Amino acid sequence: LEGNFVTNDIIRVNFVCAGNICRSVMAENVARSYAEVMNLTSIEFSSSGTGAWHEGNEADPRTHRVLKDNKYPDFVHVARQYQDSWTDSTDLIVAMDQSNFTSLSTHPILARNRSKLLLLRDLDGKRFSDSRMKSNRDLDVPDPYFGDREGFETTLRIVERGVQELLDRIQNQTISVLSYKR
Repeated sequence: LEGNFVTNDIIRVNFVCAGNICRSVMAENVARSYAEVMNLTSIEFSSSGTGAWHEGNEADPRTHRVLKDNKYPDFVHVARQYQDSWTDSTDLIVAMDQSNFTSLSTHPILARNRSKLLLLRDLDGKRFSDSRMKSNRDLDVPDPYFGDREGFETTLRIVERGVQELLDRIQNQTISVLSYKR
């Protein structure tokens, strides 16, 4: 992930999950909060989903609750589906799981700009600290949608680690962020 880093431009990061009501919403809001604390004012965050199932809906109420209970600021969210036309104006597209990554890889413009696409857990250095976590499945941020409160808490912890690492790498200029003329 080391490479060209642009500091004189706004860096635009879009987090992507399946429906844009749980994981990517968590990542967007965690990133906003962490960036504020880190004084990273030149980064804009957004989120979207690979599917249109929840387009136009608010975030899952359990997502709101877990973020609120963990002291993240309240937010308004409207789910949307990722559009390939956003690729040129987005510097990093961060997929929550391998299925999202694969789906995004099929978008023609993004396919030509693959260096903009990464998996959030590829940044999670603690992912392999537990010897039980060694399969490719462990590259996925688990989708808590069909689970309970504990699943949302677990997902939030994973998102927090990945987002912290992403912002650390942006701050330390060790992640490639490509900038195109807009």
